[in-house]
Amino acid sequence: MKVAFVNQPWNSCPGPDPGSIAIWTHQVARRLAHRHDVIVYAKVTRGQLRHERHDRLCFRRFSIRYDQKLLCLVKKLRRSETPTPAFAGPGFYPWYGLRVALDLRKQKCDIVHIHNLSQFLPVIKLLNPGARIVLHMHCEWLTQLPLELVQPRIRNASLILGVSDYITGKIRGGFPEQSIICKTIFNGVQVQALDVSHNIEQKRVKPLTILFVGRLTPEKGIHDLIDAFILVSEQFPASVLRIIGPDSRTPSEYIVDLTEDPKVSELKKFYTESYVQILRERIPAHLRMNIEFPGRLPHAQLEQHYSQADVLVNPSLSESFGMALVEAMERGIPVIGTKVGGMPEIIVPGETGFLVEPGDVQALARTIIQLFADDSLRKKLGDAARIHAIKQFSWDRIAKNIFEAYEAVCQTSRDQQ
Repeated sequence: MKVAFVNQPWNSCPGPDPGSIAIWTHQVARRLAHRHDVIVYAKVTRGQLRHERHDRLCFRRFSIRYDQKLLCLVKKLRRSETPTPAFAGPGFYPWYGLRVALDLRKQKCDIVHIHNLSQFLPVIKLLNPGARIVLHMHCEWLTQLPLELVQPRIRNASLILGVSDYITGKIRGGFPEQSIICKTIFNGVQVQALDVSHNIEQKRVKPLTILFVGRLTPEKGIHDLIDAFILVSEQFPASVLRIIGPDSRTPSEYIVDLTEDPKVSELKKFYTESYVQILRERIPAHLRMNIEFPGRLPHAQLEQHYSQADVLVNPSLSESFGMALVEAMERGIPVIGTKVGGMPEIIVPGETGFLVEPGDVQALARTIIQLFADDSLRKKLGDAARIHAIKQFSWDRIAKNIFEAYEAVCQTSRDQQ
């Protein structure tokens, strides 16, 4: 089998600071390449070769310079009342999509796996009619954009993937004609050798630590986490909240402007000034040394912070999956998430962590205090979390699941011929 992965145009793969989708692509691609020919399309960054091969894994990279110039022009010319967001229109990285489609004609791939951008499907299918197209959704865009825009595009898909049953279920409900070709494939985690029996006494000499890992953007609910930490610190004054991630607020048109959830719509108030500045101003003076903002860190450097954490919290109000939850669980750390999106599919309440209602600061604080107050409970949940993460979310398992999905698509296509 010959497989091509089409990254989002702004993702380098691999790169110095890859996003979660580029990480997914690289981890799955290199595993499939043990037995199959695999091509990865991505943007070229400084220091990278445009064409690079490692045995059966090939990287083909394109410049997005002209696409970015076109996008700037499109945004200047757009009218504010235009109903379709810029990212969903024909002016969103069209040259990247066309160059990938033209290159694919030479490659003769069996499977072309596209992340998120449904506008790439028609041109890739037109120029590669024999390929089976897989559309992989890591967000809710398919069901948030106008039906008349999306429906003609996804008719070109042989398989539509969601990163959680939450995403897949919404697609099935929005597009019943395509429901039979919809399937869930979770994100994965790198399994590492680890002593899961945390040395409680050693940790006792360190302050109890809450960890957040992700982009610093309003839908992640970091403002709620800070408010909850203020309450936690009343009982655990030496505790630390470490907020790791880039100051990278999601454009409002990607989530906030599209949602029907009133709690997410209310996040518009955080778009008047820097979100990180809003967060810092929320912190009382006496806690400014207890709340840390290390900023953007390379993925490899996160390990030391996971090892120091007593609990990881994801307080998101909008979340398709919840990658940091799985990473923490694999390292034997109990987790707290909200009952949002795909997070209830990751956390087993009372066994691997806890779930609270989104935006419920009091409940979040109580749950953190419960874990801080009980060493044995933290260890019990952490040990179970690691077992669960390895069983359900290892990259080897994800690669196996995706290959089985490809085989089923190819078999269906053969049966129809």
